[in-house]
Amino acid sequence: MSSTTATAIAPARRGVWLLPAAAAITLWATFEHQPDVRSQFDDWARFVTTDRFLATHLIGSIVGQALWILGAAALAAISLAAGRRVRSAIAGLVAMTVGGAGLIAGFGVAAFAQPAIGHLELAGVAGAHDVYDDVYGIPTFVTLVGGGVLFAVATVLIARAAAAVDGVPRWAAIAFGAAGPFIGFLGIAVGPLQTVGSLAALAGGVAIALAVHRLNPARDAVGMEPTVGGSTHVPVA
Repeated sequence: MSSTTATAIAPARRGVWLLPAAAAITLWATFEHQPDVRSQFDDWARFVTTDRFLATHLIGSIVGQALWILGAAALAAISLAAGRRVRSAIAGLVAMTVGGAGLIAGFGVAAFAQPAIGHLELAGVAGAHDVYDDVYGIPTFVTLVGGGVLFAVATVLIARAAAAVDGVPRWAAIAFGAAGPFIGFLGIAVGPLQTVGSLAALAGGVAIALAVHRLNPARDAVGMEPTVGGSTHVPVA
């Protein structure tokens, strides 16, 4: 790799750390789970009107999702420089971005609409549950589920791209790839699975980021090997 290329990907090598950072924020945001809105509506109303609920959605969910996207972009840049599993990295970035857009829309609804509905219920206003049902109708459901599925697909693709990086442990790629379905899909139905997925993403993400950080740009350890005369050879993906 030329010194110019090595300098160009330096921010991307640091940016991959946003993946475990996003996982850590998601872990914090999913550590507590909402009471069941159908059977415990009053308890749910009290839960969603707390400051912590708002903070976890604004910081843990919305900011966290932005970090997932930026981390995926950083890893895609590393893959592009290496010429390894480029399609997986790019497809993962696209899925993470599009899925993230849907999830952020849903997180915004949760952050602002749910506390308002909760206050209605706690104030004794009739029909608060009906308002909830109107907010979380089919369009909202499709947006959230679609975003969650794309997020799950994205982590699998990102993990596949990361597995081609020199030094990334196999277990780390598997853990990170498995985390997405737990966080974005299965965890929607069973809340604690989001916490499990976040732990897997954190462990795998740290190992991936460490491997990327240890790459030696001077000899192009990200995948391109120097040849005689100073040129580089890009291995076939």
